[in-house]
Amino acid sequence: MLIRDATPEDIPAISALVNSIYDYEWPTEWYMWQCFENPYETVFKIALEGDLVVGMFGMIVKKVAVSHIIGDCTWGTHKGDGIMGFRVAQVVWINTRSDYRGRDIFSRLYEHCRADLKVDAMCIIANKAGLDACKRIGMYHIGSMERLVLDADDASTVRPPIEDYQQTPHNVLQFSRPDSRWRFSKHPVYTYVSLQAGVTVYTKRYEEYVDIVSYPCLKIKRDTDLLFSEVIDSFGGGKFTTWANPSLPHYPVLKRMGFKESGHKNYFAMAVFNQSAKELYDYERWHLVQADATNY
Repeated sequence: MLIRDATPEDIPAISALVNSIYDYEWPTEWYMWQCFENPYETVFKIALEGDLVVGMFGMIVKKVAVSHIIGDCTWGTHKGDGIMGFRVAQVVWINTRSDYRGRDIFSRLYEHCRADLKVDAMCIIANKAGLDACKRIGMYHIGSMERLVLDADDASTVRPPIEDYQQTPHNVLQFSRPDSRWRFSKHPVYTYVSLQAGVTVYTKRYEEYVDIVSYPCLKIKRDTDLLFSEVIDSFGGGKFTTWANPSLPHYPVLKRMGFKESGHKNYFAMAVFNQSAKELYDYERWHLVQADATNY
């Protein structure tokens, strides 16, 4: 079995592998945009049996810094490496053909990717199957994120009066963010709408929902309440969805507004290689950006 770097010429074979596992199909343009044109330092390996791609494994390198949260999550001073922070490889694009599982392909692909990168830690935000696979390569489940949904037209949904209450500034861990032009303007499948509600909020239509994809954290919880109220009102009501980390201060704001847990979770797992980066295991301190895909 051959393991090598993936190239754009492999997209048809990669697509065939993904389509054999999932119900949905991404166009060729999506694979090019996502895997070969993304702004991160990237390693992407495939395993081949003859001409057949039987497995794939990717890593994208993000910077993580310790920031003192005041206002809109500006970078703070990191105690070890300036504002550059820790290098963390996020595991992405992990798939193995069902008839080739149990042959150690996943672990071998991981080892090839890992050998190409010098990082302080690696992480994944995944479904349960992805979490279980990554546990086998030494990752630990440290927390989960809920997909929240809101039916703003439901008469039982109560939007109580907004209270003037403030977040307590605290040290958090946060990823560097992808370039918004690549992330939102160049996406080959979805059309994103940016709303100016004092800050920029990105949304898209997803099935019957308005997906609130990306927004900044705000110093005043009351401002978060106002922000979401303005987004909801701008669409004239309807159904909304967003992801939320239960350890963050804005989570109870969303619950108070009527957002409910959908039962759909993503799992955050981590493995730390640099002993000075052990704080990355502390999920209570992670400030994860809201997004509509785990890679962001």
